[in-house]
Amino acid sequence: MSTALPAHSTLIEVTKPLPPDVLVGADITVTVRVSCSAGCDLRHVPLKVVAPGGATIASHFTIGDADEFGQLQIKAPSRVGEHAWALVLPAQEGAGLAHLECAVPMSFSTTPLDSSLAVWDIPSSTVTGDRFQIKVGAKSAADCVLRGKGIEICREDGTIAARGILQDSPFPGTSALYWTSIELVAPQQAGICSLSARFEADELELDHNSSSTSFGFVVVRPPEHMVTVRVVEQDTAMPIGNVQIRLGAYRAETDQSGQARINTATGSFELNIWKVGYDAPPRMVDVNADASIQVEAVVVPEDDPDAGWM
Repeated sequence: MSTALPAHSTLIEVTKPLPPDVLVGADITVTVRVSCSAGCDLRHVPLKVVAPGGATIASHFTIGDADEFGQLQIKAPSRVGEHAWALVLPAQEGAGLAHLECAVPMSFSTTPLDSSLAVWDIPSSTVTGDRFQIKVGAKSAADCVLRGKGIEICREDGTIAARGILQDSPFPGTSALYWTSIELVAPQQAGICSLSARFEADELELDHNSSSTSFGFVVVRPPEHMVTVRVVEQDTAMPIGNVQIRLGAYRAETDQSGQARINTATGSFELNIWKVGYDAPPRMVDVNADASIQVEAVVVPEDDPDAGWM
């Protein structure tokens, strides 16, 4: 007739519990203490993490040599939701005695990772009906691979103006900014055009928040006239090269002879110039035919050599 082994009760204490919310896929450390009612050494017990239904969650458990406190290393699920797991010390038999099973609940929620968008190579202005390209990049807060995912460009009323697919490799010089070029068509109406880029972060390995960002540009009428702007130094009349010219929404830069040629529509425009070390007041220019304009700039101290127009 078999004799039942003496059974000791066991205890699992979570001394540093999980936060209530953790990011999907995050590495989680739980500090626990495993003890026996009779003081047995349980430093090498096979502590498990068990999900509803009995599935064992992959984990790694270590206890320091000097005490019964240890750290349980687990990875959060890849999907957003509420999770009710249990820390389980299975029943043990050996060395002439038994230890009873012990379990303690462990509940937490997983939250999605953030994604972000960047839009660049946006023209400052474009002619009504013209086609042009912009670049759009998406990035995961965890640097997840986003290749093959879609980007939508939306109008203010929510309708889709264009779509693109993120390329296989990140943008040069970045580690995880996946990007694409998207062709757009300027509206037929002149004025300010506001659009938004949208990234729907679905079907990724880890759940992410979707993201969007707004951008805009000026739509101008087709050019009718040529305006030549010549910039010279006021005291010497010497031409000044590499001066940035802004005539309303139109932009140009002077060559080494101090001249810039700008195709414009008919209208009234504010003329501004910019170059480090020079200054000239803005002025209004009425354009109803081809015209030549001379701007006399004065030399000024360089307050910020790295400054520039945005």
